[in-house]
Amino acid sequence: MGYPGPCGAPGAIQYTYVDTAAVPAHLAKLGFTERLVLLPHTYYLNDYAASHAELLRSRVPPSADSLPPHCVLLCSLNQLPKLDPSLYFAWLNALSRAAARAPCTRLWLLRFPAAGEAHLRREAHAHASPPPRTALIGLPTVRHVAHLRRAQHCDLMLDSALCNAHTSGTDALWAGTPMLTMPGETQTARVALSLLKAVAQPELAVASLRAFEDAATALTADLTPTTALTADLTPITALTADLTPTTALTADLTPITALTADLTPITALTADVDGAGAPRVWPRG
Repeated sequence: MGYPGPCGAPGAIQYTYVDTAAVPAHLAKLGFTERLVLLPHTYYLNDYAASHAELLRSRVPPSADSLPPHCVLLCSLNQLPKLDPSLYFAWLNALSRAAARAPCTRLWLLRFPAAGEAHLRREAHAHASPPPRTALIGLPTVRHVAHLRRAQHCDLMLDSALCNAHTSGTDALWAGTPMLTMPGETQTARVALSLLKAVAQPELAVASLRAFEDAATALTADLTPTTALTADLTPITALTADLTPTTALTADLTPITALTADLTPITALTADVDGAGAPRVWPRG
């Protein structure tokens, strides 16, 4: 799993694990000196069911560095060097189209490395169909648990093309976030397809930039903002308006000090009992 592709070192490594999605037959003949061990589903395994079970069972509201809960949220959890201009422009087109329909549409980009964020913003603003300036949000790197929490809030992850999501892809899928990818002709460009086939979502792999843009737009078209889902809910202040304050309910109660004022202290009742619990015997006078 450390290097997704042929090592080019005959005799140094004898075997490598792959699957037929990441390395189909026509790619298996190109450059592999290792013997290929074909796994039935995906060769890229990450099991969070035990290590992150509690996190995956629960959801928390977006944190301060994220978004209002009513936004449609696209994301890329990949490092910025994985992006290439043509696919990034397809993302911007999809973002602009989605924002025209739902103004609170955002694209999360991992700020890794941080220097890349300014460049991506500059390219976005110079693009033929620039998205709103507020649409791009750079996220600082965080610990893995917080990273998975973020992934839970995404509506759709946009995969990079030349080098696919690997661990970041499993992060998204374990968090319940679908991932859109465009497979290429190398193992590194087909890992996301391998993951999608393993979770029975191969339809999220598309064949062209235009198909990627259209799919990203279509997949977010039917999302209902949280604000619309909660519009008819009754505010909790209205639900509690007719409740009687506790102070009013207890106003006529007699304080416990008054109820116990005439009781004889237990120390007085036990004054004639010795330490062993037996009554004291007084000598006859």
